[in-house]
Amino acid sequence: MSDTNSQRLGQYGTVPLDFFILEKWDFSLPVTKDLQQWERLTKEYLALTALQRFPAWARADMSRSELEANLPSNGKIDRALRPFQTRSERLISAQPPGQTEPLWLRTCYDPSLVSAYEDMLSDCYVGDASGIPAKCVVDEVGLYDWPGPDGWQNILTRIPGLCDVVQGSVEEDYEFEEEEYQHEGEEEDEALGLASFKSRVLIYVLDEEALRQKLVKMMWLDIHGNCVWRSKIKPDEVRDFGGGLKDGQTLADSIERLEDFDA
Repeated sequence: MSDTNSQRLGQYGTVPLDFFILEKWDFSLPVTKDLQQWERLTKEYLALTALQRFPAWARADMSRSELEANLPSNGKIDRALRPFQTRSERLISAQPPGQTEPLWLRTCYDPSLVSAYEDMLSDCYVGDASGIPAKCVVDEVGLYDWPGPDGWQNILTRIPGLCDVVQGSVEEDYEFEEEEYQHEGEEEDEALGLASFKSRVLIYVLDEEALRQKLVKMMWLDIHGNCVWRSKIKPDEVRDFGGGLKDGQTLADSIERLEDFDA
């Protein structure tokens, strides 16, 4: 993405999801139906292939002048976009396809576990460029207090663009997604290979169980937001593990260092 475009990252009406939402939004429905519309449309967006999302990605990569000349009205922004995403959430999904970094998501705000969380923050170098950059941290009690082991899935309603990650070019990614995975060997290795084949983005999840166990949960998602592999890692191993991902290691390359767990 050009420097010119980077200056407007997160501006309403410029992110790929915006184009999809505004094109599909039914402004004739009552405002009381807006949340239902948003939830339905984000699910529809996640169901799209990379090739189907490409028109929205291409529009988001236009020059700043082109984008500003075609911004939606404030009325449309205030109704269909602004109530459902914060600016920091939009910055996460405004990166070019393929540049999404692992997300740090806190979903438990139990007062008795605050000290455990703070210890894990320190051990994982959260907010440090060498660990998990501040821009990748999702932590606000008013937005993300989602109890239960599956509460983390709500982030896909708020940031469906998190899964806008491609393998190679968009055309290659489409062929990649449609291709049937081939593997010969042990069944467990086959499951891991298939997960690595499909995985596009990683979320570090800090829910109640993770805080009590003092282990960071790791959710590996495909382009549609489906969790294809779940793992756990010790907090003091997160920085080195993240370094491996930056060096191009895949899920399959890295999994031997992790403790698997069942859903």
